Amino acid sequence: MSVSPDIVIASAGSTLFGVRAAASAWQKSIDNAVTISIITDHGHLLMQQALAGTWDVGMVMLPADMIRPLQDEGCLAPVEPVHLGSVCIGAAVSTATGRAGVADIPALTHALREASEIMLTLVPTGDHMMKVITGLGLLPVVESKIKRFDKSVEVNRYLVTAPAGALAFGPATEILAWSDRGVTWCGAIPPALQVVLPYEAAILKNARDKQNAQAFLAYLTTEESRECFAQSGVEYKR
Repeated sequence: MSVSPDIVIASAGSTLFGVRAAASAWQKSIDNAVTISIITDHGHLLMQQALAGTWDVGMVMLPADMIRPLQDEGCLAPVEPVHLGSVCIGAAVSTATGRAGVADIPALTHALREASEIMLTLVPTGDHMMKVITGLGLLPVVESKIKRFDKSVEVNRYLVTAPAGALAFGPATEILAWSDRGVTWCGAIPPALQVVLPYEAAILKNARDKQNAQAFLAYLTTEESRECFAQSGVEYKR
């Protein structure tokens, strides 16, 4: 007979790697007395589940603008959400390919022109990069090279064996998670073109174990926890 975890956390992909590390560190600090299960999906799908009001999940980690509707609809426990940090958009190449420069607009323009293929997601990060490409006047030049994927993990998986010169874009956390699996981080896109998403953690009103959920939420404000998220690519700024 399986035992239900004390805390079930639903995390968007960009906070998944940080919360895994933070949960492990917290469990060690309390001698593993609390069990934690982490599930993940697209942020908007997790928000919709939470809005239904019947979800058996204790905590969500989502972009801040997805936490607000949950507050407005009374889906959260009366505990202030915790700011986790922000995630930027960056570029990646396969480890077998030389690192591409994307730090300023001329470098990014050159990298896009020279790329053999350009990989984007079908979620907001990819949509934003399509706007960037269009705004730079490059869509007619590079449109035939663009490939779009449902999730960042699919982008990374393809990138590992993609043709030489292939260039991918996605959240920093998703790229860095593949740094030991054949994907190289090239850096963030220029600030003028950047969209940086802040993320928050919140407890749902239907959480089974609110006491332990609140204890873990409090842990998320510590320097130890912030370092776990920082190593995954979530930068803490207020």
